[in-house]
Amino acid sequence: MRDDVSFSGAYKKEVHSLQSLFHYALFASYVVIYFTSYQIQCLQSIIIIRYHQIYD
Repeated sequence: MRDDVSFSGAYKKEVHSLQSLFHYALFASYVVIYFTSYQIQCLQSIIIIRYHQIYD
């Protein structure tokens, strides 16, 4: 019976750490997506400027 209680406690701890890990992964992916979209916007503006410099 004691083993069962400690197992359930360890299981809850494991699930909690997995949930927090998932939240961190979600946040990290959001940050990566945000930065990549920002860099893409910068690249687009640079490409547009270069394009106008070449073809004007």
